Order: sequence, then C-alpha cells, then structure tokens
Amino acid sequence: MARIVGSGIGPKPVLIVVSNHPGVNWSRGAHLGEEVGLVVSDHYYVGSIYVVPWIDGYVIVSEYLTKVPETLQPAYAKAIMDKIQPTR
Repeated sequence: MARIVGSGIGPKPVLIVVSNHPGVNWSRGAHLGEEVGLVVSDHYYVGSIYVVPWIDGYVIVSEYLTKVPETLQPAYAKAIMDKIQPTR
C-alpha cells in the first residue's frame, strides 16, 4: 500500500518525478524549494514531494533511500496519480 503524507497536497497540472541517483543529482541543482510531503510505500519512506516556484506543480524525488519493489510499483504510481491528478 502506498500513500501521500502531507497537508495541502492536491491536484496540480504538472508533475515531474525523478528517481534514483540521476534524479538526486538533478534535484541538487534544480532549486526545488520547500518539501511539502512524503510518499510512503509499505511503511517505507520512498519519496519527497516539493512545490517548486518554476512550475505550477510538484516534483517528486523518488527512491533515493530505498527502492520500491516491483510488486508495489503500480500501487505507488496510483497513489501519486490519484492525489496529484496531473494533466501534463
């Protein structure tokens, strides 16, 4: 089971998801701003959610501390998409 933890996280038109080491390296220079939430899967913290000033949406930096097992990836993606409902 995956879920979004954080207050005020809701639908936004843009969602960027970066993951693993390349995503972490990109995020260091991307000026992500304030962390507003977390993505939790099977009781493990696996992603950080940021509101960024340069898009009307969120950036999720995913799987930099732990990897989501393949069997849980569909639920992980669905939890994110259901909560944020991006159009782009």
